[in-house]
Amino acid sequence: MAGIIKGTGKFFRDIVTESKKVTWPTRKELVKYTVTVIVTVVFLTLFFVVIDLGISQLLRVITNQ
Repeated sequence: MAGIIKGTGKFFRDIVTESKKVTWPTRKELVKYTVTVIVTVVFLTLFFVVIDLGISQLLRVITNQ
């Protein structure tokens, strides 16, 4: 039982140690990354909407013949 408690304590100390090594993005970088993600999501959404509409129209044409 004592080994489990020691191991758990070491685990959390290691987490704190590793957390101190993290370099957080600057505000400018964060804004840049956020804009990049939003633009990518919007682009992919529009792309898949167009593809979906195209396939729907194609199926409508095929089934009406």
